[in-house]
Amino acid sequence: MSISSAPLPDPSSPPATTAAAPAPIPRPTGSDGATATVLPLRPRTTASPVVTVPVALALMALLLALKPALQGSYVGVILFSRGWVQYAIVGCTFWSLGILASKALCHLSAQRPAFRLSCLPHRIEQDLDMATAREICRRMGERFAAASFVGRWALQRSLLFARVYRVLEAVAAGRSLQDASGQQQRLADTDADAVESSFASVRVFVWAIPILSFIGTVLGIGEAVGGFSQAVASAEDLEVIKKSLSGVTTGLAVAFDTTLLALVMSIVVMLPMSALQRLEEGLLGAVDDYTGEHVLSRVRAEPPPAAPLVSLTDATIEAAIARSLAAHEAEARRRTEDLGLACDRAVDRVIAGWDGVYRSVGEALTLHARE
Repeated sequence: MSISSAPLPDPSSPPATTAAAPAPIPRPTGSDGATATVLPLRPRTTASPVVTVPVALALMALLLALKPALQGSYVGVILFSRGWVQYAIVGCTFWSLGILASKALCHLSAQRPAFRLSCLPHRIEQDLDMATAREICRRMGERFAAASFVGRWALQRSLLFARVYRVLEAVAAGRSLQDASGQQQRLADTDADAVESSFASVRVFVWAIPILSFIGTVLGIGEAVGGFSQAVASAEDLEVIKKSLSGVTTGLAVAFDTTLLALVMSIVVMLPMSALQRLEEGLLGAVDDYTGEHVLSRVRAEPPPAAPLVSLTDATIEAAIARSLAAHEAEARRRTEDLGLACDRAVDRVIAGWDGVYRSVGEALTLHARE
């Protein structure tokens, strides 16, 4: 798929006419009634069953086509001669590989071309304010409308294109740099959750493959034990028991071969899943870095509102002094009242203390006189 990577013209230049492009859907942003383009963006890396199921069926058909060539070999015995559990394990494996291949080929390949798009003005020293952000959003809408069907499909699912566009929407709506940074963080968390959930179906298959191996193991051991017990019950000599042991070994072979196949298929699924997950995590990091470096770092911080100027006339100065003196006088009066209350409480405590001393001395003298 090819997406044009030509740089966008500078917002200071007159906008080019796009009569042939479909008209974007306007919506108001900010208090001045300016409009921006609403794009049907659905950034994701999730594989669709419409793609993954045919891929799994094609891989299964290819394996069945190779069945005559593998007949008689150990691989053929493990894949085709051990019952239905083997087919279930192989089916889960092929479905998982179809999901991973769809994510790698269709979705990740649609993410990288967006990094070559000059979605921002090419002059790096230019700051981003409300007017510039609206102009860039409008031209991103024109780029989206002018793209081919495949290019539009890629832009719809591009994490970078959607992130830059939505952060610029916040700037165009008059949000502050802090609000735009918060929008960037919320989008980053949403994208990370989406990438994590896109591997949910593969993790289910990775969990189901060992469970199927346990089922095959139980079936094989049950068949072996049942056949051996019947042989022992009906046998009268040693030769008959020896012949019946072939059924027992067949059941054990089913059990062990099922476990072996499940372990191998788990490795076949886990290795590409881990590699693909690291690639998608790296993609999210690249999107965060690009947005922070090329968008947020260029958002012009609005200066704080200036304090209103006051005419310094004699009446204004006198009124200010009177207000200040009134405030200080009220504070001094409050502190004086608090100090008076504290002194009264201290005097009361001293008087009460001396009264106690007088009573103690009087009681002591009375007792001494009686003695």
